[in-house]
Amino acid sequence: MRGRSAFAMAKPIIAAAAAVCSVVPKPLFRGTWWLVQGLPGMLGAGIRYLYLKRLARHVGDNVMLNTGVHVKHWEGLELGSNITVQQNCYLDAEGGITIGDEVSIAHQSSILSFEHTWDDPELPIKSNPRRTAPVVIGDDVWIGCGVRILSGAVIGRRTVVAAGAVVRRGEIGGAIYGGVPAKRLADFKQAESPKPLIAS
Repeated sequence: MRGRSAFAMAKPIIAAAAAVCSVVPKPLFRGTWWLVQGLPGMLGAGIRYLYLKRLARHVGDNVMLNTGVHVKHWEGLELGSNITVQQNCYLDAEGGITIGDEVSIAHQSSILSFEHTWDDPELPIKSNPRRTAPVVIGDDVWIGCGVRILSGAVIGRRTVVAAGAVVRRGEIGGAIYGGVPAKRLADFKQAESPKPLIAS
């Protein structure tokens, strides 16, 4: 059974549980995320979804955070429907992260909506102010494993970002990207009509 089918079946139960969770103070959810990060299976995914519903700005249906996902600044996170974030990803939504529908993010990827500055020479770089800029990921995007998406990046609809790529500030989309920094590698081929199995 696919995740969306299971979610549809469980949606009344999830809605009831989310209503109960809505009266629990948000700091309690933030403070106990570490307890549910590693819970396995569908039960673990369901509990993490309830945390998302309580803490994020918006969450659609059938959003699955796998084990080990680390989230900072939950209130800046906005998620569509049918999203999968695989193991050990890192999301920092200080400057805002918006992810559309039908998105898959492979394991060990990071999305950062801030960057360090180094303008004040009197301060160590780590103590200089941070600059934020939102990250936007459109619908129908596949992010390969180990990808780094930096603040100010916009990834448009129907895009593949190859494993290990670094996506910097600016807009990409509608093709296959890879490398450091990420560059357009190929366009999607138009689907061909199937050839007959038996020659006429």
